[in-house]
Amino acid sequence: MAGQRSIAAIRLRLILVGAVLFGTGTTIAFQLLWRLVLFLHPPHGFGFPLFAPYIYNALHYGWGNTLLAFVVKAIEVPAPFFLWNFDKKLRKKSPFAAG
Repeated sequence: MAGQRSIAAIRLRLILVGAVLFGTGTTIAFQLLWRLVLFLHPPHGFGFPLFAPYIYNALHYGWGNTLLAFVVKAIEVPAPFFLWNFDKKLRKKSPFAAG
């Protein structure tokens, strides 16, 4: 956004409005994701000690962390598309979902 300031027709106020909107959106997204992480940590945190020693003994810290990062990316990248495509079916199955 600051690069757009070089165009004389764009006023500083427009840049500041864009920066405020971007900052607000980023803050809201961060808070929602943080709540999701806190909500999902206890159910998934119990399983990590079951397989972590075996991974790190076999692959050591560098490749063990890389493997976990790839697993997270394999789940993280298609998840929004899956939820977007199957949201109505998932909501119908849940008695707690609105809509």
